[in-house]
Amino acid sequence: MSSPLYTTSSKLAKFTYFVDEILCNRIGNPIVLSFVAAVLAITLFVLSAIKASTHDLAFLSIDDYVQELWHNLVNIMFIIRFPSHSRNGLARKSNKAFEILLFLAQNAGIAMLMLPTNYSLLYTDCSKILKFFMLSQIIAPYVVLAMTVVEKLYSKEESEKAGSFRPDLKRISMLTETNNNLLPVFITHSFAFVSFTFQLADAPRIVLLYKLVCCCLKFTLIHRFILHVVVVFVNGENVKDYAELYRPVSLENQERTWKCFFREHETAIMAVCASVLIAQDMGIIAILKFFVS
Repeated sequence: MSSPLYTTSSKLAKFTYFVDEILCNRIGNPIVLSFVAAVLAITLFVLSAIKASTHDLAFLSIDDYVQELWHNLVNIMFIIRFPSHSRNGLARKSNKAFEILLFLAQNAGIAMLMLPTNYSLLYTDCSKILKFFMLSQIIAPYVVLAMTVVEKLYSKEESEKAGSFRPDLKRISMLTETNNNLLPVFITHSFAFVSFTFQLADAPRIVLLYKLVCCCLKFTLIHRFILHVVVVFVNGENVKDYAELYRPVSLENQERTWKCFFREHETAIMAVCASVLIAQDMGIIAILKFFVS
């Protein structure tokens, strides 16, 4: 009788199965959602382009397309950073230079969310309770960062011992953890940017479907983030695929199926679909900026 590649606790296996298999594959399949979102966005773009020749484009706002670009950029960051499969293990070490740039970019984004700009929900008419939770979400990563710095400065010995509950993550830098804590702030705000109307398309049903697909995709990306935190950060698992925690693969029988193919290339497929949307948004912004303004 062959042994499984990995063994794990029953609770972690059940949790991983529910989030990864049920929420992220059956209810909200990320590949299907990404592909449908790309097709719908291209359809709306074509419909808009057809009517553009007979309309004055001056009434279109660049800010609308910037917000559309924003939420797609957030999507692709989550897609690349929190995959379901990685040949080098899901707890792979990130590039230091990239983490520094991401940290600076996120802090610039936080400043935009804290100031009275078009991209901040703190200055809208939403409820005070919602604003309180949003502000708490923004402040929390910095509180955690400050506590970590204090711990490393004044209790280095205890900090090293703390690695016992996450042995596989000793090499993950404080900066990487802070970036991971900041990213949920942006995907939460990005839900508000899916309110784009595609004024020229004149296809309300397609627009509504596009918004629903985008929101479903964001929920799936959030579920993947939660998986990363629980499986990789808290439990210290460094498997190549979340499925290994609830569906052990025999060392003697690793049958490859079409599902395995899509699973292994899921990140690449989703990234391509997101890149199509980003390129489209950037193209429209360029047209409005240089040819209409």
